[in-house]
Amino acid sequence: MDGARQSASAVGADLAEPKTHSDKELFLLKRKNLRNPLVSLKAVNQSIMAHREDTWADGRRTQNAYRKLHGAVHCVAKTCTKFSDRLGELSARIVSLETESEAEKTTTDMLETGVSDAHWKLEDFDNRLRKNNLRVLGIPEVVEGAEGEETSKFIVRLSFPELSVWN
Repeated sequence: MDGARQSASAVGADLAEPKTHSDKELFLLKRKNLRNPLVSLKAVNQSIMAHREDTWADGRRTQNAYRKLHGAVHCVAKTCTKFSDRLGELSARIVSLETESEAEKTTTDMLETGVSDAHWKLEDFDNRLRKNNLRVLGIPEVVEGAEGEETSKFIVRLSFPELSVWN
């Protein structure tokens, strides 16, 4: 009697509520084919084989997706490496240009100072030249009667008649 109870409880356990989708399919097959255990085992075996093929197909699809994803990640990593290298080159170039720019600015400042100093020296020299000049008012630029004679020589001859050099 205990053996009958155990087999009944085993059958009852087989007819318990399913937990997953595949368990539900097995449950329905067992319930349908309880009277013929050979048919039930064939159906279960076919179901298992179908699930096995589906699982393999899913595994292959997952592997293919993984390979594609791995290739994409590798490509992105390669591109990032190229960008990183280029960024390093550009950063070094920027530092170089900034250094050159600072040197050029220093040179430009020195040249501007030199030009400014030269301008003031030239202006001072020009003013000193004018300081020694005499202004003679009332004598025209071109003197009549002094044919071919320069105005400056004419003024000197009038101012210093005793110098015979000018005669």
